[in-house]
Amino acid sequence: MLASPWIVDVELAEQLRLCRSQNDWDSVASLYERLQWHQPDSFPLALNRSSALWKADRPLEALPVAERARDLAPEEPLGWRGLGSVLKDLGRFEEADAAYGRSLELRDDPATRWSRAQNLMGLQRYGEAFTWGEARLELHNPPPYRPAPYWLGWPEAEAVTVWSEQGFGDVLQYLRWLPQLAVSGKRITLEMEAPLVSLVREGMGWCLPAGTRILPKCLPADAEAAAPAECQGSLMSLPLLLGGDPAPLIHQAHPYLKSSRWQQARRLRNGRRVGVVWAAGHQREDAYLVREYIKRSLPARPLRQLLHGLLVRDLEIVNLQIGPDRDQLPGWGGSFSEELPAEADFAATAELCSQLDLVISVDTATAHLCGALGLPAWMLLPWAADSRWLRGRRNSDWYPTLKLLRQPSHGDWQGLITLVMAHLDLWCADQALR
Repeated sequence: MLASPWIVDVELAEQLRLCRSQNDWDSVASLYERLQWHQPDSFPLALNRSSALWKADRPLEALPVAERARDLAPEEPLGWRGLGSVLKDLGRFEEADAAYGRSLELRDDPATRWSRAQNLMGLQRYGEAFTWGEARLELHNPPPYRPAPYWLGWPEAEAVTVWSEQGFGDVLQYLRWLPQLAVSGKRITLEMEAPLVSLVREGMGWCLPAGTRILPKCLPADAEAAAPAECQGSLMSLPLLLGGDPAPLIHQAHPYLKSSRWQQARRLRNGRRVGVVWAAGHQREDAYLVREYIKRSLPARPLRQLLHGLLVRDLEIVNLQIGPDRDQLPGWGGSFSEELPAEADFAATAELCSQLDLVISVDTATAHLCGALGLPAWMLLPWAADSRWLRGRRNSDWYPTLKLLRQPSHGDWQGLITLVMAHLDLWCADQALR
């Protein structure tokens, strides 16, 4: 006896709830596909299915579904925004910008403006990207570290408080604007995540004026009362605040994290020491962050192939991985010549990286750190890479010492490791000649 349609809907709804709670977006997409068989002209079902496919990192499959959702309801802004996100993942940045633009014509939304800003980075339209990017401060998931008003009294203010936001990689990337702020002559207070404090104190000391305070973030429970009286705002707002298209600044003062201690550490190089980071930041509280962690991190098999390839080339492997993925090396029988202490902060990581001849890292904060330090590093990128790394480029304007190695096709980690081995053979030959 067949269940009634109402019972089937209740069962599917429960399955959807369970799969969403587990961030099982492949199953969510399959469930929405089943529902679409019964309601092929439903805009919400098409939109939800395309979103699930996107969250499952299946942009090629998501594209026709997102286009179908847009065609079913061309006056719905969410359909255009969803299409823009899929096109951005496919590296079709021009088309994505048009989709985001149409969504904003239909309804202004800070989430859409923020998405458009990230896409504009891929088009190297940096001035526009940083203008649109201020929309992130209107979003409240999570809320900004300090509440508005921001930059009150700028530029006449004699003192400023600048605080970090987003991930560690973003903070490391945007530290490059501190030297320009420093020449303004203002008294500067920096509020950073605790693991960054020692790094910034040592690595930015060459440009920050005497008396600069660099403090770990620590707000009272009542965040509304936490806005300082002086001019204050986000580190990521500095490019826009300091005026003009920031592109020329990218090439100035490199490396911008530097100290004599790290320079001395480079003397310990022997031409054979390679540091490895195989997993991105492991966060489970947000579907997007889970997606990025899975997309950017090396699965077990290609990780074993990478480590084995380093061993057979008689290279010393240094474990730079932190977090819960640090000890997850199933089936690998080798050992590391050295390991970054589990409790190490970014200053300790900088010191160890300075002693290495090469760092091979997935798209995570360690790669940004090496770039900011001016150290040789290779970043292993998924096919649908972050827009800041542009399209098809092997180099990065942000970090001249960083080499970008990309999956040849979507999800092809095996092909990427094969590419890494070819580059490694050339690198070993070059080291032998030195």
